[in-house]
Amino acid sequence: MSRFIILIPAYEPDETLVHFIDDLLREGAQDAAFAEILVIDDGSTTQAARAAFASLKTHNQVKLVAHQQNMGKGAALKTGFREIHKTAPADVRFVVTADADGQHVARDVFKLARQAIASGAPNIGYRNFTGEAPLRSRFGNLVTAAIFRVAIGQQVYDTQSGLRTYRRSDLTRLCAIPANRYEFEFHCLFEMVKNTACGFEQIPIETVYEPGNPTSHFNPFLDSFRIYVVFLRYVSVSAFSGALDFLFFTILTLFNLPTLWALIVARIATAPIYFYGMRNIVFKSDGDILLQAAGTVALMALHIIFLWRFINWLETSFAVNPIGAMLAGLLLFYALNFLVQRYIIYPRRRHR
Repeated sequence: MSRFIILIPAYEPDETLVHFIDDLLREGAQDAAFAEILVIDDGSTTQAARAAFASLKTHNQVKLVAHQQNMGKGAALKTGFREIHKTAPADVRFVVTADADGQHVARDVFKLARQAIASGAPNIGYRNFTGEAPLRSRFGNLVTAAIFRVAIGQQVYDTQSGLRTYRRSDLTRLCAIPANRYEFEFHCLFEMVKNTACGFEQIPIETVYEPGNPTSHFNPFLDSFRIYVVFLRYVSVSAFSGALDFLFFTILTLFNLPTLWALIVARIATAPIYFYGMRNIVFKSDGDILLQAAGTVALMALHIIFLWRFINWLETSFAVNPIGAMLAGLLLFYALNFLVQRYIIYPRRRHR
């Protein structure tokens, strides 16, 4: 039978964490799949935190690992992942992560764990952002969910939920993610949705908010930026390659090279950079490199034909300068170019 460990990263907790652990242990006493609780002290220094951790040491099924200084939630999760991967019994195949600030309830933690054991798939608990949910939480989740759907092609209802179940077999790969703070969880979600062949499940959970959320250490501005920056690569690689393409085309056009040849030469010059960026930075694909290279070449050929005809049309019909027409064509083709690559050349692995 598969079992699971509950992992809780904690920074400057108070008695809220102690009560949460007590609830988890009561729930776990009735579940044979429950192994233990691993708490990571991420460099806490307050008296309340020391009292909370001292109280946890009295429980047999609670293990405490401490950082000497605050390193961030992502680093704390990585420490827990490594500890579980190295020391947990072989039958522990899942890890449920939960927050220490009172936003999760014990029955939801066990609901996610039991579902993961039953299906073999990782999952996330999603909250319904209604009622007294803070505006910043509702707005932040709305924005990240929208971006996530465009980039990955799947709707995730609650991208910021810390209540998740990971498979033990994925922990090593997740620990290789360079992020160490709140954005680490966003990267993990990206990896789970994109690379999990057996499926990714979303489970409704209870929404719990304290007035003002006083125990949360999430910075709505700095940490939101760290979360959103993961998607800048989708724009930056395209922008960089497009800028080079436009620069080469402009120079060649100024030297009176015909439009079609200027497009071909410019695209050949930027092709290696574009292919490397899309495959390794944007979509992080491990598919057949030859097939993907062939697909990229075919897409570029179609792009050249489109731009050539589009530029000629604007020149002859509206007397538009070819350089300006080239820029308009690049912008017009941008969305279609992204969709073709996302769903055809570098598709997300299909669920069985």
